[in-house]
Amino acid sequence: MSDDKLADDLIASLESYSPPKNDLQSVAGLAAELRDKAMLVDRAENNLRMVKEEYNEICNKLLPSAMDSLGLSDLTLDDGTKIGVETFYQASISKDAKDAAFDWLDSEGHGDIIKHEVKVSLKKGQREEAETACRALTDVGLDPNVDMSVHTSTLKAFVREEIEQGRTIDPSINVFVGRRSKVT
Repeated sequence: MSDDKLADDLIASLESYSPPKNDLQSVAGLAAELRDKAMLVDRAENNLRMVKEEYNEICNKLLPSAMDSLGLSDLTLDDGTKIGVETFYQASISKDAKDAAFDWLDSEGHGDIIKHEVKVSLKKGQREEAETACRALTDVGLDPNVDMSVHTSTLKAFVREEIEQGRTIDPSINVFVGRRSKVT
């Protein structure tokens, strides 16, 4: 038998192959199980999203407000669970307000919390250029992108300290001060 005839016979047998019924049934069963699990995952994710929304509503609004109205800063439930209310701070700087916020931080003597980041995109095989770029980016013909930012945790701590000291934060920095309950 020639190699061409053998190859033709092999191709013909592969084209007409269908898996045994039992294998096809198990594949169909797994496919159906996958579909069912996907629906369960969707339902569970939707339920989790709703529960998180309800939790946040109670944690950040309803319970702190109710406890504040009674003059309570903490309480202990019958089962020993302790609930307290604490002040929390969030702060961010939008892209549009970056320059104004950084200028204000600098002018107020807080420029040291600004993090400077220099990035350059290099192609594969440019290891030498990368090492040289650390010493002198422009000398190797690369166009670096210089970016400045303040880390979220640093900004949050700064805002908390400034507000607690009675100082004003420039409007270029978005500030939210809220109260939330805490389960311990």
